[in-house]
This record gives sequence, C-alpha cells and structure tokens, in this order.
Amino acid sequence: MEPLKETAVIQALLKPPLFFGVPRWFVTMELVLVVSSWIGARLHWSSVLLTIVVFLVVHPFVAWKSRENPWAVSMFIAYMRRPVLYSNRPMLRAKPLRAYRALP
Repeated sequence: MEPLKETAVIQALLKPPLFFGVPRWFVTMELVLVVSSWIGARLHWSSVLLTIVVFLVVHPFVAWKSRENPWAVSMFIAYMRRPVLYSNRPMLRAKPLRAYRALP
C-alpha cells in the first residue's frame, strides 16, 4: 500500500526549511558571526580561526544532527532556555548516610 500523498505534503510543510543541511536561521547566525569577526578584526588569526571552527566543526555537527531530526537544533535551544523548576541544593547539603545506618 502506498502512503497517501497528503501525508507527504503535510510532512514537507511541517519540516523546517534547511539550507546546506542546517536551519536557515542557524546559517544566518553563522554568517553574522563570521562577517562581524572579519569586519572587526580584519585579517587577523582570530577571525581566521573562528571561521575555520564555525565552518569545519560547528556547521558539519549541526548538519549531522539535523539530518536525523530537522528540529534538533530548535529542541536543544528550547531545552537550554527552559527555566529550572527544581534544585538539588538541599540534597547536596544533606549528611551522607553511613553504611551501618542504612542496614536494618
């Protein structure tokens, strides 16, 4: 049985548009970062290093993660922005139980 054409259309509409394997807004942020470093530092080793790191390390990694799940980058950023609703500080200040107290 063939899948419905409507399903393919809906999936294509729900998928974020990718450009060079990553979301378009991520490519925009990469280019803004690289261009601003080249304008600010001109031909300096730091701007060349930043360009190499962005296009040879960060971009391929994000493209690899976006291939499996096109929403991976947006999900990660939403996770990082999520407020912390609990804290384990009281557990860190608690006295550790000794082995003989743990046994009945």
